[in-house]
Amino acid sequence: MAWRTQRWANGRGITHELGRWPAGTNDYDVRVAVAEITEPAPFSRFTGYTRWFAPAGPVTLHLPDGPHAMTLGDAITFSGEDEARADVTAKQWDLNLIVRSGIEFTARITSEPCDLADAGLAIAFVLRGTAIIGDEPLGPRDAYVGRGVVEPGPLGLVAVMAISERDPGPRPR
Repeated sequence: MAWRTQRWANGRGITHELGRWPAGTNDYDVRVAVAEITEPAPFSRFTGYTRWFAPAGPVTLHLPDGPHAMTLGDAITFSGEDEARADVTAKQWDLNLIVRSGIEFTARITSEPCDLADAGLAIAFVLRGTAIIGDEPLGPRDAYVGRGVVEPGPLGLVAVMAISERDPGPRPR
């Protein structure tokens, strides 16, 4: 899957977009991206969207309800309208799922096999280690869009995202 790299809207970081649906529009329903956090910085706001955030290392995410100390394996959901700031002590990356408010989704991090068959749009992203979906091997920071059974390898950790009533269309390469 080709990543589309761009600066954050606030200029304080870099995002590598994995995909958006519908594709080719700024009026998307779903966006998946990996962000590089190089310094303590505020997040861009996404009014009208819900965000799911999963860091790859230690970060303190400041939200209106207070600070959230997080690390690899943790995730949090919050409003895209919220003022959010990440404090990091070293450069790292995180995974972001941004979904238009009102569209149902689930997202979780797992080291156990799981089936992506029931989602309208299903996305798997390897946070650590390896995974296999069907006969397709995935390594760290590889993504898969489509249906199938995700089988994390030894020490594998995979973010699994399922968005309701979405047709992913052609699989991005």
